[in-house]
Amino acid sequence: MIDAHHHLWKLARADYGWIGDGRNPAVAPIERDYLVQDYRSLAAANDVTGSIAVQAAQTVDETRWLLEQARASGGLIKGVVGWIDMAAADAPNVLRDLARDPLLRSIRPMLQEIADVEWVLQPKLLPALRAIMELDLSFDLLVRPPHLKAALTLLTRHPDLRAIVDHAGKPDIANGMWQPWADDIDRIARETSAYCKLSGLVTEARPGWKPGDLRRYADHLLDCFGAERLVWGSDWPVMLLNADYPRWLAAAKQFIASQSAADQMAIMNDNAIRFYRLPVSSP
Repeated sequence: MIDAHHHLWKLARADYGWIGDGRNPAVAPIERDYLVQDYRSLAAANDVTGSIAVQAAQTVDETRWLLEQARASGGLIKGVVGWIDMAAADAPNVLRDLARDPLLRSIRPMLQEIADVEWVLQPKLLPALRAIMELDLSFDLLVRPPHLKAALTLLTRHPDLRAIVDHAGKPDIANGMWQPWADDIDRIARETSAYCKLSGLVTEARPGWKPGDLRRYADHLLDCFGAERLVWGSDWPVMLLNADYPRWLAAAKQFIASQSAADQMAIMNDNAIRFYRLPVSSP
């Protein structure tokens, strides 16, 4: 089983912005270090044999730190989703330097933090986008529902950009959001070759959520992307704000239980290997 989306952080690095300074009570329960040894124990307890570590800071330094952590994981962390300043003039050169490490598998701008929902469409990002494609890297779309239309435009303009929508585009489950999220995510699935992560749903749900509160959203993702383009991820430790690892894993398995054994394996393992082009050997 591959966990295709988790984080590591060391607060003393002090470049996260959203966590680590004690000023945000919303993240107080997870305001501590989460390191390789913590994730290794969790993975072993939940039969996870490989993972993707995803950036949590908008710095190249953090990407280099994550690559170091992945190399120190004994083969457990099979890939890193990093960050570059895509608008910078030297973005292609920075990316080529990072990509010398084969553990770099994808780039993720934190689009959900950008007020301009069409930021990703600006022409000055084209050199970085071309470099991502030339280096055979993928592109993680960290977006909220207002960004989905621009994401569709981006993917239509660049059909060779291998992209994945993180956390299902973060529908506001707590307040019952359905439209326009449902139609926008369906268009991305139908009109592009993008994948989507079955992750992050618990963070968008109300406290005390039950699997039934999430099922409609999970079923829609399955209907849209099929078992061929859906990828499971934990979003640990962020998901600890509203769940624990075994509970979310059990809920996800419940959502896909009606699929064939091969399709369940695809969602929980094979699709992550194919999308991120991971080595398939076990740690």
